[in-house]
Amino acid sequence: MQSLLNRFSTGSLFLVGLIVPATIFLILQVINDPSLFFQTFMKAVGLGSVYAIVALGFVLIFKATQVVNFAQGGLAVSGALFVSFMVADEHIPFTTIQNPLAVWFETADGGISWIGWGLSVMVALVFAALLGLIIERLAIRPMVGQPLFSVAVITLGLEIMLRTFNNDTAETQFREVNVPWGRESFVLFGATINWSIIAAMVTAVFCFVGVLFFY
Repeated sequence: MQSLLNRFSTGSLFLVGLIVPATIFLILQVINDPSLFFQTFMKAVGLGSVYAIVALGFVLIFKATQVVNFAQGGLAVSGALFVSFMVADEHIPFTTIQNPLAVWFETADGGISWIGWGLSVMVALVFAALLGLIIERLAIRPMVGQPLFSVAVITLGLEIMLRTFNNDTAETQFREVNVPWGRESFVLFGATINWSIIAAMVTAVFCFVGVLFFY
């Protein structure tokens, strides 16, 4: 019992030793330059929202299949790549067929409207789901009943394969997903906030609310 209390005390002191200096540092930053602190904070929350969505995918896959799928990140990037094909290149993924939604919902300046972009994203998600289904049937399903470590190694190999595929397809260059709001931003408390940060946060909230609703 005494040993347990000593461990608890040591762990508590360690946490206090981390939290207190970090809190003091953050307070000093807020006092020194509040607008810069708020802008950095919003960027951190936006990036954290993206990571949270990917992590939620890990959890849902494990809940459904009891498989630790290390290929989840590669699948997420593949989905973004399919969106880029649909709205930036304006053609159906893996084909040279023009995306009809880009034509039907073209704006006056030659871009794509909100409706066209949203529908194109839905089509891209269908392609991502089909890719996931193919991977599950060919690589995961035959491993049912095998040790979890073996399945995890298989998914790690799939992650490497998907990463190579995505990098070669994008030619290691930045690709646009042509979000309707573009690079527009707004100013709040003296900080410049990009609308993509807000979109990531809102999407994360909707995803977690949806999971809570179904569970």
